[in-house]
Amino acid sequence: ERDIMDRAPRDPNEKILTGRSLAKSIIQGLVIFVASFATYFCTLQQNPENAPLARAMGLSIIMLANLFLVQVNSSNSDFAFRSFISLIKDKVMWAVNIGTVAGLLLILYTPLSSFLKLAPLSLKQLLIVAGIAFVSVCWYEIVKLIILELGLKDRLEELLQADLEKYKEIPRDIRLNTDKITRQGMKFSTTEDAIKRCIREEVKGDIEKYRANLK
Repeated sequence: ERDIMDRAPRDPNEKILTGRSLAKSIIQGLVIFVASFATYFCTLQQNPENAPLARAMGLSIIMLANLFLVQVNSSNSDFAFRSFISLIKDKVMWAVNIGTVAGLLLILYTPLSSFLKLAPLSLKQLLIVAGIAFVSVCWYEIVKLIILELGLKDRLEELLQADLEKYKEIPRDIRLNTDKITRQGMKFSTTEDAIKRCIREEVKGDIEKYRANLK
């Protein structure tokens, strides 16, 4: 990242895998899984007898998506194409990318494919799975853009204060205690109840609009 030398040193006591990074990884993994399984399922629905092709497309999406994922996650703020340009002379990156693509071609277009019960993909099918893999990962670039446009990228350290010394023994609890205001007759619902109510109201509004259009 271009501004990495301008940042404060990382807290040595901070965990390598934080809750935020774990949640991000889980969400990205789920999106890739959904893209892969949906492609497998749709291909199988079109031709139930062509399971090898469905498996090949699903597997190809997972392998290619992980290549794109490396570039996207190289930076939390810079876009993937910038990360690619900065790493263009990185021999390790090229070795991994070429090795992954070569491995994919090996299992699709050699006798190994029949052993793994896969089918070779046509050029059109290969482009389709590459496009699906790209979309399943690069949606996070939009998240980066939103963070950048909201001006949050450079203000995270300003807005968030780490529990290092002052709050080391007494962790802060930023939850809002509504007991006093509840005793005054004002009741706040839980987040779960509020979400359910919003969904019900939204659905009710859509139904009323639909009935009005029918009239």
